Amino acid sequence: LLDDKTTSAFRSRALWQAFKDDVPQVVGANASIYPQVLAHARKQKGEQVEWLIDSSKDIELLVHLMSADDIDIHIIHVIRDAPANVNSLEKQGISWPKAVAFWIYRNAVISSLREQIADEKTMTLRYESFTKKTDMFRKQVQKKWGLNVPQNYIKYMSEEEYHNFAGNSIRNKSIESIRYDASWQTEMPWYKKKLIRLLTILPDELWC
Repeated sequence: LLDDKTTSAFRSRALWQAFKDDVPQVVGANASIYPQVLAHARKQKGEQVEWLIDSSKDIELLVHLMSADDIDIHIIHVIRDAPANVNSLEKQGISWPKAVAFWIYRNAVISSLREQIADEKTMTLRYESFTKKTDMFRKQVQKKWGLNVPQNYIKYMSEEEYHNFAGNSIRNKSIESIRYDASWQTEMPWYKKKLIRLLTILPDELWC
């Protein structure tokens, strides 16, 4: 998201050229590069830039960012329905028991980390609710943190130049809309859905 107060890291070619050699360090959880990215963003877009938005899912990186004295971090914890997440991981060759354990572990760690910072700096979003009511959550983020997120932000993101260096295959496709992926409902056997629900119902209710 990019407007007069926010910018995404590596969105402009100049930023990418400045930091492309340090990308492995970022992926390796080196949080010290973020203040440098912010400084370069301000050179490109002006001193009004106040936020860097990082959509990565690296827990180790999150730990480093939280421990950095010069970074004021805000966390949006997006939780996807367990069966849907397991179905997605199975397509990547991960067994469903391991996928369930991974879902529990990741969300438990992030929830624990969130408890270490003030409530006003964290949010929890359900993937299913967010994908179906994106504008409602856009307004919530704006109200909570004072971000100016334009209503047509998807069109804006598609037209802006950006450079991805990590993520799944979606990063190579143009952004046209945010939609709910319901493929797991037909691809996963009913008994597996029931079992996964049984294994994850308590932690799911605890986090949300």
